Amino acid sequence: MSEGHLGEKNHRWKGGTEWNYGAGWRAVRKAAHERDEVCQVCDADEHDARLEVHHIVPVRLFVNADDDEKTDAHFLENVVLLCAPYHHQTERGDLPWYAPPDEIPDRIGEI
Repeated sequence: MSEGHLGEKNHRWKGGTEWNYGAGWRAVRKAAHERDEVCQVCDADEHDARLEVHHIVPVRLFVNADDDEKTDAHFLENVVLLCAPYHHQTERGDLPWYAPPDEIPDRIGEI
């Protein structure tokens, strides 16, 4: 993607952070890969497609919350492994079971 379409310049930008997810992200990302192993929608593995870790409650909601930090978004119950095509569909809201909520739920089970 060209620099002219990244972050706030992207038509799908909804605020939040661009690249630095902060402390804890790498560990949670690795744990999600180990737990899920395949796309949780289509069962594609790393040989079939690029696998990406999706925040169920988006980082941007934590960034914009008064009582939370962006690193509060990084816990295993808040992420799921998806192949790149399903990750993009999810971010657009096309897959409702993992579509981002509009606010941080009181408990992660409310998602």
